[in-house]
Amino acid sequence: MAKILGICGSPRKSSTYRSLEIAIDFALKHENVEAEIIALRGKTVKPCNHCDRCKKEKILCPIKDEMAAIYPKIIEADAFIFASPVYCMNITPQMHAFFTRWRPLHHAMNGIVKNKLAAAIAVGGTRNGGQEMAINAMIHVAMTRGLIFIGNEPGNYSGGMVWSKDQGADGVEADLVGVESLKKLGNRVAEIAIILEKGKK
Repeated sequence: MAKILGICGSPRKSSTYRSLEIAIDFALKHENVEAEIIALRGKTVKPCNHCDRCKKEKILCPIKDEMAAIYPKIIEADAFIFASPVYCMNITPQMHAFFTRWRPLHHAMNGIVKNKLAAAIAVGGTRNGGQEMAINAMIHVAMTRGLIFIGNEPGNYSGGMVWSKDQGADGVEADLVGVESLKKLGNRVAEIAIILEKGKK
């Protein structure tokens, strides 16, 4: 069974969460796939402060917050779909803090997330509002953590990109081009996760 974990980096439950749901729903159309969404909204996930205890003691991050409950789900997952709204042509501060806390997973725990799959979704208030910039940030973070990044189908090469017009979930549904990119991304992540899972056997 291939496990996909969706991570929503928005501080609100609106357009980005709905976009991630659409991608996950299409991933779940495949047999032998299970999925879960974790929203960072309302959670306390502090940024890494590079204390280096994880590397020196070979432990997960010693910072006490809600990241502790997320680590096991990251370790169990085979693939990730990261979703962030565009904030100042980039991912949200919440999403970036979350990514910094992956340091022990790759650099201190024997690369426990190495070769897991990753894909990205970015949601902007305008059609060209920084979606590609935000996805590029997620691509580079994935690379620093040893993940294998999955692109999308022709037309949305780097991931799922949505123009919400700042209208929340309704704005997502109205962007037919964006919704199609989400469906294709979810499908592609599931396909490759299944192939990878079969390869392990």
